[in-house]
Amino acid sequence: MKVAVGIIILLVSTHVYGQNETSRNFLGLQFGGQAIVGFAYDRILFDQQFFALNGAIGLVQNEYADDTDPTDRPIYGLNLGVIGLYDIPIKYLSVETGFYASPYFYKSLTFINYYGWFGLRIHSKTSDGAFASIGWSPSFYFSKNPPDSYNNVKIGIKIGVNF
Repeated sequence: MKVAVGIIILLVSTHVYGQNETSRNFLGLQFGGQAIVGFAYDRILFDQQFFALNGAIGLVQNEYADDTDPTDRPIYGLNLGVIGLYDIPIKYLSVETGFYASPYFYKSLTFINYYGWFGLRIHSKTSDGAFASIGWSPSFYFSKNPPDSYNNVKIGIKIGVNF
């Protein structure tokens, strides 16, 4: 599994498939989907007529700190993954499937949650403009048991712009 995470990071950071005129970036906010709130970024790495493969990265907060406990800390994480976008006969709508390896950091505990993303993305008519996505994000595996305060939020929404 460590090899898969390394390959994902390599794809996202080096843009292995290169940049071409169809490459696009998606930047937005995420609510839910294994996080309470966060920033989401994905970039098309490979683009065919009816399919695109995006490298994805995000910075999320899974839980707020308990104000009554001075030793409590928020749970922060990184979402590292890939998203497949499949065009369907309905214009400006794509089916999304994704896989993420997300390390979370809580006090001295670090754990990784492997989870999926299955949903729909609506986007603007042009290559630039707004997008919105809604999806289901089931957890597949935790490297260690997360703390009791970890929110296993299975429905997520992303909104933002593509450029």
